[in-house]
Amino acid sequence: MKIRDFSGLRKKTTIRLVKKQAFEDNQYVFEFDTGDATWLPGQHGIFSIPNKHVEGKKWRAFSVASTPEEGVIRIATKIIDQPSSFKERLRNLQEGEEVSVRGPFGWFYRQDNTTPMVMVAMGVGITPILSIVNQHASDLAEAPLHVIYAAPVEHLLKDMLDEAAKKSMAITVSYVSGAEEAEELLDKDLATYRDNAYYYISGAPAPVASVKNHIKGAGISGSKIIADAYMG
Repeated sequence: MKIRDFSGLRKKTTIRLVKKQAFEDNQYVFEFDTGDATWLPGQHGIFSIPNKHVEGKKWRAFSVASTPEEGVIRIATKIIDQPSSFKERLRNLQEGEEVSVRGPFGWFYRQDNTTPMVMVAMGVGITPILSIVNQHASDLAEAPLHVIYAAPVEHLLKDMLDEAAKKSMAITVSYVSGAEEAEELLDKDLATYRDNAYYYISGAPAPVASVKNHIKGAGISGSKIIADAYMG
């Protein structure tokens, strides 16, 4: 984590909704125009809805699931049946309505295009990983990139991941339903790469901490582990 990782915090951009989709397990995907926002694939922004009817906290942090070249800012989140005032307003956004984003910024991005990467995504934690995968495919990078994607019901954005994997022989994606299967695949990668890869983890705080400890337990240095925990 470096000071420059937070430089985007100084910039605030107004963006407009262009598309929203609902999926199984109360998962939603929103796409906005980019305005003049710029970011590194994998970073996250602070999103706020300029509406006086939003009660409580009026902002949330979301990872961006798209690259700048795609021309949209894509986010995904789970919205339960009785959500916060913010998420209720987000779910009801109509095309053309405005939100503001501060950033994007953060430390979760590709360090280089030559070192192997092992990426563990849990649920909507796939969002920052998807953008890095798309970057890797677009660059035609040759370094191996393995995504281990665990989701109990539906693998969100699976079609986009599969499309990226088709573009690059370096990218492989493994879809699993639970932690045990994910750990088995991770152990194989740990045995193969040891400390010669970067290990990315994205998801809810508890499973992210568990996977991080597992990787550290295999003797991997902390500088090779890049984690993004969704606080909810």
